[in-house]
Amino acid sequence: MINQILRWLLTQKMQGICIDFEEIQAADRKDLVTFFHILYTALHSHGLLVTQQFEVENDALDLRSLAHYNDWMIPMCYDQHAGGSAAGPVAGVDWTANVLSGILKQVPARKLVMGVGNHAYDWAEGSTKAETMTYQSAIVRAKENLEATIHLDPESLNPTYT
Repeated sequence: MINQILRWLLTQKMQGICIDFEEIQAADRKDLVTFFHILYTALHSHGLLVTQQFEVENDALDLRSLAHYNDWMIPMCYDQHAGGSAAGPVAGVDWTANVLSGILKQVPARKLVMGVGNHAYDWAEGSTKAETMTYQSAIVRAKENLEATIHLDPESLNPTYT
């Protein structure tokens, strides 16, 4: 697979790759580091970058080791609340600061590029079921359909409406 990725990147004249593996299990922890080590070695020998997006609340990831085999690491600093959870901010400022503080104990700041969500959720009242929406469609729904007032929540610093 790594050879196929390398050939494709070279053929397409790309600068590198960004890998986004999600829902990594603890049993895959060592294998993931090994994969990135081999990928990093193969791509770097051709001057190509290796970057990785990762879920911020996944304890199965060995971030310290993965940082050695990535040029940049992109924490997905969003989905504090999402479908399946109670309604709330996508990425409250305190939650985000806590997440980044923990990551910075394992990954050098020079390797971090913060992933920011540009989406919204619309929860059914009294339910954890939420519709995933683009940010723009949430704004349109608020203005056209609900005539709701969008405001910045002073606690989370996320826009919201009811």
